[in-house]
Amino acid sequence: MKGSKKPKDVFSAALDYVGRSNLSEFELVSRLERKLYPPDEIREALKKMVDYGYVDDHKVVESLMRKAQRDCRGPRWLEGYLFKKRIPEELRREAVDALRDMSAKLATQLLETRMNNSKARENLSKEKLYRFLAGRGFYPDAINAAFNELEIRF
Repeated sequence: MKGSKKPKDVFSAALDYVGRSNLSEFELVSRLERKLYPPDEIREALKKMVDYGYVDDHKVVESLMRKAQRDCRGPRWLEGYLFKKRIPEELRREAVDALRDMSAKLATQLLETRMNNSKARENLSKEKLYRFLAGRGFYPDAINAAFNELEIRF
């Protein structure tokens, strides 16, 4: 019959979720809990997934660090994203500190691109540029360093 599919076991469901995207331990457990799997089976499946290396919070952090660098996002953005994924605090702090070290360079790169854009150039003001960078997750010290690097004076 059409609607008589055999329900998946917890480990198979976990494999399906991890196969679609890079999930933190918290995200995987949350998804399995929403499907109403028993908590003891979820713990067992999570342990297997971690042992096999299919779920690793370090890999999630590395992936988000690469995304932040590629998309020119600041440490505030990364911190919020890692918090949402419930990454352990120590790991979160290390990643944010690492991104903070390179955030002035990323902010300068983004600001340079923004200033070279002909459409944006017409309406540029220091305040708008500052808000733009702050909205991308950069802290004031990185924003000011980017302004100083490009010698922006309005």
